[in-house]
Amino acid sequence: MGKLNRSRGERGFVLLDVLAALAIALLGLTVFIGSLAGAGRIAIAQADRVVRTIEQRNADAETRVVTFPAE
Repeated sequence: MGKLNRSRGERGFVLLDVLAALAIALLGLTVFIGSLAGAGRIAIAQADRVVRTIEQRNADAETRVVTFPAE
């Protein structure tokens, strides 16, 4: 079997193609992980708000006086 004949100017283009593909994949992965981190921060903030709301309602319930009308 013979070697593939390539001109001198075509050498190294496979490596450049692989490096470009890796750079694009890395960029996509970075964006994806960044969006996951953002979603995680939002979820934590929401959970904190829910806990604060529940604590506030419990504090309000302790001080509230409930009276029932006489029949």
